[in-house]
Amino acid sequence: KEDNPTIHLIEKWISDELVPYAKLPLPDVHYTTEEQDQINQLQPDIDKYIEQMEAKFVKGDESFNNWDKFVKTLNNLGVDKLVKINQAAYDRYEKAAK
Repeated sequence: KEDNPTIHLIEKWISDELVPYAKLPLPDVHYTTEEQDQINQLQPDIDKYIEQMEAKFVKGDESFNNWDKFVKTLNNLGVDKLVKINQAAYDRYEKAAK
């Protein structure tokens, strides 16, 4: 690997062309133990439902006229709690960065 010139060229290209523009889409926030427990409880069902419905919307198996029903189901699954948890973690991150 270390003697492979192609690997070195690829590594240089990545360093020159990609790394300067690469940024994490979200900051590295930290959750409290209680928040992480809630995330662990809520996230799997929410992710599964979104994945299923995304496929149905894209394939046309589900009408976009049912979008409000989709959002209501997400709220029933606790997506609003998930948003609050992430907002609290982000707020702590921002406060610590100042």
